[in-house]
Amino acid sequence: MKEMFYADFLNYKNTGMSITGLEYAKITHGPVPDDKDKILNECILNEYIKEEIEYKNDYEYHNIIGLKDFNENVFDAEELEILEKVKHFFKD
Repeated sequence: MKEMFYADFLNYKNTGMSITGLEYAKITHGPVPDDKDKILNECILNEYIKEEIEYKNDYEYHNIIGLKDFNENVFDAEELEILEKVKHFFKD
């Protein structure tokens, strides 16, 4: 969620438009898309992703795992550059 927000925010800063067109809500640990649960459930039903829940040190982590290959054809060159910058920033 955080990486998606950063990609949208950076693209908006550069072009005046987000990549996803989603609106975000502020929560305790950072912004998440409005209707986050609906979006995740739809992606799970369509087998685009799976969600694994992990418990560590009294915290609950939701790991989202992609099940489809990345399709770069749905992005323009500038969006791909933004995605690469965000991926590199969060690589660790």
